[in-house]
Amino acid sequence: MSYSYQNNTYRPDMDDVVRQNREQVETVKGIVHQNIEKLYERGERLEELNQKVEVLENSANDFQTTTKKTNRLFMWKNFKWTIIVALTVIILIILVLKEAKINLINEWFLFLKITKGFQIMMAQKVTHTMIMSDFYHKKFNISFGLVHK
Repeated sequence: MSYSYQNNTYRPDMDDVVRQNREQVETVKGIVHQNIEKLYERGERLEELNQKVEVLENSANDFQTTTKKTNRLFMWKNFKWTIIVALTVIILIILVLKEAKINLINEWFLFLKITKGFQIMMAQKVTHTMIMSDFYHKKFNISFGLVHK
């Protein structure tokens, strides 16, 4: 750097000042160009990210639609199985009640047969007792407390 003597002071030459200013301007221009390139690259990356976001949104919407369809499908399958199990249980209850009703009817008829048999047996016993009572009464003149007319 050269200095010139003007107004009783040493000053750098104007050429040196201009050169320094140009160097600073070139440095600033380089930095500005670098910043512009970085902004451009950043814009490209933002565009790529926006594209990826759109793809992800579409995938999420497709996934949600597929999930709803699958949910409905399994809900209907589950509902079908619930109906099948419920109908099976109802049929089994009907069969058990029908069998119980048949058993109840059979037991009622058996009861009626037993009571009819008991009535017949009692009638036969009374008849037999009456016959024996008449026999012993006539033969031995013994009365068993039965009144005969």
